[in-house]
Amino acid sequence: MRLKTEIESELTRARKHLEDLEKEFSSNDDRGLDRFMFLGSIKQLLEGANKRVLDLEEELEQFTQSGSVQNMTS
Repeated sequence: MRLKTEIESELTRARKHLEDLEKEFSSNDDRGLDRFMFLGSIKQLLEGANKRVLDLEEELEQFTQSGSVQNMTS
């Protein structure tokens, strides 16, 4: 089990982090929402690009396998 001091230390760090986030949120005014929307859009684009890359890799693998099967039959 973790020691009481470790838990208290972790709680202190978490409380400090929460306070920092609250300060950042209040100082950003409306920019915080804009930043969130911007980062959310970038995340969606990256996930879409990652999905597309995975699709292309799968197509390449299928093409390679079908090409090797055709080479074996000829």
